[in-house]
Amino acid sequence: MQGCLELCRVSISEPFYLGYQRVDENNGTPPYAELKMVAHVTAFHPLNSITGIHPAYRRVLSPVSAVPAILHWGVEGLLQTAAAAIAAMDILRLDLSGNHDEAYRD
Repeated sequence: MQGCLELCRVSISEPFYLGYQRVDENNGTPPYAELKMVAHVTAFHPLNSITGIHPAYRRVLSPVSAVPAILHWGVEGLLQTAAAAIAAMDILRLDLSGNHDEAYRD
């Protein structure tokens, strides 16, 4: 939760653990695990220079169905995004059925 506040300047509800993904960057460093969680964003805090986020990296809220294409994640990312959407609907009770436009939150 602290990383969300420090890196992305958002507060979140208590996260639900979904699993992890083993990451091997094939560069001589040991493999590591990326945790996968789902949570509500409860507040957006102002971006500032302390976070190291350059103004070019604005926060954009996108429909979950658009995320894999926006980030060029490929098939694996598409599968992960689908799993995240199911978790958001089942665990967080979010309604993802409507059309939502992208919205910037600075």
